[in-house]
Amino acid sequence: MKIAINTYYGCFRLSAEAEVMFYKRKYKNLYFYKNQYDLQNNLIGMKMVTESEYLEKANSCFDYNITYRYLGQFMPFEHEGFCEYFVNNGLYRDGDKRADVDLIEVIKTFGEEKASGRFSKIKIIEIPNDVDYEIEEYDGNEWISEKHRTWR
Repeated sequence: MKIAINTYYGCFRLSAEAEVMFYKRKYKNLYFYKNQYDLQNNLIGMKMVTESEYLEKANSCFDYNITYRYLGQFMPFEHEGFCEYFVNNGLYRDGDKRADVDLIEVIKTFGEEKASGRFSKIKIIEIPNDVDYEIEEYDGNEWISEKHRTWR
């Protein structure tokens, strides 16, 4: 089994180009948004942007999001379901998704270095298929461990 992990202090994150390719394999439509702030730097909502703007700027800024549902040209922060349709959050928090065949193929297509986003160094690790594993981390630097019981 192949699993993608981050081997750098920071966080697991695909480059914008790899992220778009991955999510195009998963969803029929993608919509791109940028966080919007008021003069006091409070988040007030998201403004729709083009895919090309996302690809140009998302690698250097965490204010960009991808959704699988059209949320309008502007979506206020107070709107119910504000984060519900984001596709680019679960992959980074859910270790089970790191063995996704499409994810591994996208990383191989770009190469580990070009598939890695800001503050990431993605590496594909291969483990035996029958291992019950978990992704552990310290300050974003990840490794794979075989699950076992722990008491404290």
